[in-house]
Amino acid sequence: MERWVETGARLRNELDRSGFDALLTFRLENLRYISPYQPPFSSSINLRVAAIVTKETMIVFVPQIDLMGLREIAGDRFETAALPINQATWAGELQPVLDRLVPNGGTVAVDLAPAHIMAGLKGTFVFDSTPWENARLIKTEGEIAAMRAGLAMVTKGIEAALATAVAGKTELDIAAAGEYAVRMAGAEGFAFLTLCSTNGDIVRRRFATDRVLEPGDFVFVDIGAVNDGYTAEFSRSTIVGDAVTDTQRAIHQTAYRANRAMIEAIRPGVMASDLDRVARDVIMASPFADRIHRHVTGSGIGVLLQERPIISDPFDGGVDEPIQAGMVLNVEPGVYDPVVGGLRAEDIVLVTQTGYELLTPYPYDSRLI
Repeated sequence: MERWVETGARLRNELDRSGFDALLTFRLENLRYISPYQPPFSSSINLRVAAIVTKETMIVFVPQIDLMGLREIAGDRFETAALPINQATWAGELQPVLDRLVPNGGTVAVDLAPAHIMAGLKGTFVFDSTPWENARLIKTEGEIAAMRAGLAMVTKGIEAALATAVAGKTELDIAAAGEYAVRMAGAEGFAFLTLCSTNGDIVRRRFATDRVLEPGDFVFVDIGAVNDGYTAEFSRSTIVGDAVTDTQRAIHQTAYRANRAMIEAIRPGVMASDLDRVARDVIMASPFADRIHRHVTGSGIGVLLQERPIISDPFDGGVDEPIQAGMVLNVEPGVYDPVVGGLRAEDIVLVTQTGYELLTPYPYDSRLI
């Protein structure tokens, strides 16, 4: 069974449990979840797609240029239609479909929508993304396969990037080498701009520059690929040359120990807040407590870079919930020193019935752990 057929059925089951009569979305990642649509643009380009999902069927709207290709792949499994470039006409395109698929004043859940389009629609709308979020919590075998393949592509990129991290090369050289390897491995695109920072710049910026590497530099690299609509990413760090300082090693070891403690705690039934606390306690007990990460300690990952569950402290407003078998989690505690440098020790983990499977076995720099 195609991956998107299974996930589409899962979404409709969630819709049936939700009490809503239909879902309306304008988000590209949602179309990737329920269809084989593969556009030549990223989710950062908004207002190009839409979908209406009911318990019995769905209709997917895409740009006219992509309609023929989508119909050839989807066949008669769901309806397809084109959206005009003029967004002012979209309400007129969507209203007849809503009237046909959601008769008698049914309730439509809208996860995110532009106000100027919603203002032109008539019906009972509730802004609620819960059905989409609940459906995406537990990954199907097809989703896991897509992410495994994507992580294999990222591995090629990390290998190439770290091999380029030598004196005389620039941060841009490292990022470009990683991106080239990922694309040559088959990725359809990137989940984000490849990150490469050296030394204390990691706390001030994340993007690569033309800074030339010197012996002793602390280099952090993070690469994210997209495969079949699914995000795959992880990061690694290294030191340029042979000399590693005690402080560099201690910073890396602290983040790494927090990562491993968090991974070892993963199992069905544990709360997301417990995973955050395990990693946070390691860092807070170290000499680097004041340099602890100021981002989520972890999260789900799938068609979005960050999905539920959000594993975080109150700084990021994480919503606590139990970890379940079938979730795929990004584990990423970090330590960031404004002078020496830093990292987030990042791995992707599949939650199994009895514990976890590490999906990113790529080694860390042995000199630093």
